[in-house]
Parts: sequence; structure tokens; C-alpha cells
Amino acid sequence: MRGGIKSKKNVVKLGVFVLIGICGVVGLGLAARSYEGVSQSEETNEVFNAAAQLPPELVEAVIWQRDPEDLTREMEPLTRVDITSAWIRAWEQLSIVARTGSLTGLEVYFSNSALDGLLESAERMRGRPVNQINHNLRVDFYSEDGQVIGLTADEVGLVRSVPVGDTVGFVQTRESYEAILLLEDGNWRVQHWVRRSSEDRWWTDPAEAAAEFDPTTFAVNGVNYFPQAHPFDAFWANYDEQVIESDLARIAALGADSVRVFLPFDELGGRWVGDEQLEPVLDFFDRAESHQLGVVATLFDGRTDHRTDKWDSDRAHAETVVEALGEHPALLMWDLKNEPDRDIGANGVSEQLLYAWLGHVAHVVRDADPATPLTVGWSTPEAALAAPVHTDVVSYHYYAPMADFDDLAQRVNEHAAGRPVVISEFGLPTWNSYFPGGHTEVEQAGYVADVVSSADRLGVNGTMVWTLWDLAESPPDAGRFPWNTGPQTSLGLLRADGSEKLAAIVLDPATDLDEVPRPGLFNRFGKTFWRLVVLGVIALAGLAILGRKVRGPKRTESQVAALLDTMRKPPSEPPA
Repeated sequence: MRGGIKSKKNVVKLGVFVLIGICGVVGLGLAARSYEGVSQSEETNEVFNAAAQLPPELVEAVIWQRDPEDLTREMEPLTRVDITSAWIRAWEQLSIVARTGSLTGLEVYFSNSALDGLLESAERMRGRPVNQINHNLRVDFYSEDGQVIGLTADEVGLVRSVPVGDTVGFVQTRESYEAILLLEDGNWRVQHWVRRSSEDRWWTDPAEAAAEFDPTTFAVNGVNYFPQAHPFDAFWANYDEQVIESDLARIAALGADSVRVFLPFDELGGRWVGDEQLEPVLDFFDRAESHQLGVVATLFDGRTDHRTDKWDSDRAHAETVVEALGEHPALLMWDLKNEPDRDIGANGVSEQLLYAWLGHVAHVVRDADPATPLTVGWSTPEAALAAPVHTDVVSYHYYAPMADFDDLAQRVNEHAAGRPVVISEFGLPTWNSYFPGGHTEVEQAGYVADVVSSADRLGVNGTMVWTLWDLAESPPDAGRFPWNTGPQTSLGLLRADGSEKLAAIVLDPATDLDEVPRPGLFNRFGKTFWRLVVLGVIALAGLAILGRKVRGPKRTESQVAALLDTMRKPPSEPPA
């Protein structure tokens, strides 16, 4: 009886397991079919396609003109968002095809005659990616059923990559298109498009020269400026009118005629910079004018990403800043970017793309301000020599030994081809610590005087020393070790207590630079590190002498031999 019951239970268990297995197989089959269907759908293609990732700044670069009043149907806000997305992704897909050579994905964004035309021209597109900058769009037709849209792109800003020998060049273009988009299975596709116009500019084309700018009379004798207590990113957020007034008066009293300041892209609002963010900057310009100081304004400080989807934000930022400051009487020169060569490699930006970005910015600033000269502050003379000249003035920074100065300065002068040349940063730190590599204030004064006198002798149009103050903190990218941060905070002409270092006299045009003290024979022993070395040598010598006294006088070889003989003799008999 028990065996029968047990047998029935086993049968039931087996049936349950079989039923579970069948359900599992059916479930897996349905899941596989469902996944296959989803994988083949246009929506999933769009999700997994690289073009589906839209950079936010590129979306902001799409401007819609006012819709015509006679549209058959009013454009819904969500439809406009969908059209914007489809239009940008279609262009991004073209770039993917050009980079990879794969035609997969084109059918997601194009169909009918637009797709046929792209398939025919795919081979010509290979190796020539198209990068978007901005789009200016207008709806011409919207069908009553909401399925068809006629579109005009009055301006499409693009950067087309072009092979140039073994490298890549760039052509910035403004193009216009007429297009028809059709809503199919929930997705908008470009059915038909025609390019109506194109205006090209090569990446090496310089901006027009500044109007009424006389390069033969251009000269500067200036200083780079941050307030002592709140430098770098903290400057404008902690703007103190009394501090600025005092510092500018000090700069003018030292004999300088100009000051270089930095306008950070993000801190001033990026694309959305406005009057509130620029209020302290305008106050600075007003105070500089009151002290008869010209201002070199350095744009895009901290902006290291120069990919093309950022270019329209950069345009909007530059236009707003230049509109606010361009006609100010204190403005001496626009510095388009501080040390842009150091941005190469960041965010995938190549050397050629950087140069193309600088050309783009130069044209934007020139269009907004035809009169003020432009420059770029290259980190070294070698970086200036490697770059095409987009500007009215060539400028570079110099912190290298004086032994190389003359040769490099002469080469940059030739590269400038008649344009003025300015050394917009130079200096020597007076950091003096227990670590090697420090400099004395006499060394700093001699170096600064040598740069200024050599620049004048070689026909350089001016110099701007780094910086007014020994700063309370080092730049954000200086690192954390004291031998990195220490020198960065001690390059000033003024000590932290406000007293002047010897190098401060170099700013005065009346100073005889040949009379500025240079390091003497014993200058090295004014450094903390070398004092420690001398004290260490003295201490070691003292220990050696003391050790000899403790051990007693040194015996000669004959004395040592006699002592050994004595030790070998047997002890003598004791006296009776």
C-alpha cells in the first residue's frame, strides 16, 4: 500500500517537473521572439545607435524661427522636440558613416530619395566626417494628419574634416537646406533634402585685421593680475572693489601701463553669461581706465573641451562678452585663450581641431568687435611657432633659461611676419625651502630684467610679468606636492605682506636694467636648501673629528708592531 502511494507521488512529481519544463521552454521561446522583434524594430536601432546620444549643448544650438501664420496645422511643442532630435541624429549618423564606412543605421534616419542619394555618395563621404555646430530651422508645411513636415534650414553650421597629406584639416561651412520629413512607425525620417547654398572657410584662414590698428606703435609693459587672497577661480565670485582699487593703483605706481586678466567660461555663466555675471568685470575695466591702464582680456579661461558640439555655446558666450566690453576705452587686446596648446589631447581634441576652434573663435570675436586686436597666449615659443597665425598679435609665455631666449624670440619674430609680438607671461619664483630648486629674490630680479632687456633689444613689442602678488594658493592644476605648489605661489613682484621684491623696480620704464643686481658668487648660500647642505657638511666633519678624539691618537706601524711583540712575550717572574 505504501509502495503504491509512493509510486503515485513520484508520478505526480514527474508531471509537475515536465509541466514546469514545458512552461520554461515556451517562456524562453516567447522571450526570444520578443527580443528578436524588439531588436529588429526601428526604435531599438535608434536606442543602440551611437547617434542616439545627443550632446546637450548641441540641442541648445538648434534655433527655430517663428512659424508662418498660414500653417495648415499648428506645430505641437513635443513634435518640435521630436523633429529637433531626429534632425540632429540624422546629421550625426552621416558622421558615423563617414568615420566607420558602415552604412548601417542610415535607414533609421533617412528613406526614399534622401536615403538613395546618401547610399550613392557613401564612398565619397568616407574619411570626411561632418561635425555639427548649429542649426537654424523653420517649418514651411505641416500636414493636417501630422505625418508630413516641410522644413527649411536657413543656416546649418558644420565643420567638415578633409584629408591634408598625412593629417586632417577642417573646413567650416555655412549651408542651407530644404527637406521633407515623414512620420513612419513613430519615427521621423528625412525623405527628401536638397542643399541650396554653401559658404566655406578653411581652418587656416585668419580673421580680418583689426580696423585702424597700427602694429608699428603697439607696445605693452604690463603685469598679470589676480588678487592676493582670492586668485584663479575665486576671483570674480569674491570681487572686492576696495582691493581692486588698491591693487590697480599699486600697478600704476610701479610704472606698468597694462594689466592682463582672465575671464573664466563657466564661472561667468558659459553660454548664458549675462549682465549680472559681467558686472564685476565692467567695474574692473572702469577702475583700470581711471588709472590709465589698458586691459588684456583673456577669454575662455578654464574651457578645455573644444569639440564641435561646444562651438555654438562658445560663440554665444564670446558674442555676449564682446558686446559688453568691446567698446570700453580700457580694452587693449582680446586674448582668445590662455595656453590652448595644453588642451591638446583633452576630450579627444587634436592639434588640428584646436587650431580650427581658435579660427572659429577669432572670426566670432572679429565680427563682434572689428577694432580691437586679437592674440592667443601660447604656453611656450615652440607652441607659437607650431601654430597658424589667426590673430593681429602673436604672444607666448617664457619661463625657460635665458640661454635659449634669443634664438626662440628671433624665430617667433620671423613667424609673426610683421605682426607685433608680446611675451604675455614670464617670471621666476622666489620659492625658497628645504627642497632643492628654489630661487632668491636677486635671481628673480636678474631674470626679469634680462627678459625685458633682451626682448627690447630683439624688437619684441612688450612684456607682461607674472604676477603682481605672491598668491595665497596655487592654480587648481598645480598638483599637491610642495615643490609644485610652492613655486606657483611665489612668482609675485609683491610679497604676501605687501612689501616689494627687488624685481618690482623692473616695471618702471626709468629703471636702468643693466644696474639691476644679478646673482653673485655666494648667491647659492642664500637658499635654505644649500644652507642645510653646508650645515650638514659641517656637522659631518665635526662628528668625524670628535670620533678621532674619542678613539685616541693614531699609532704608527712601528708602534703597532712593538705593541704586538709585547703582547706575545710570556709574563715575567714576580720579584722574590
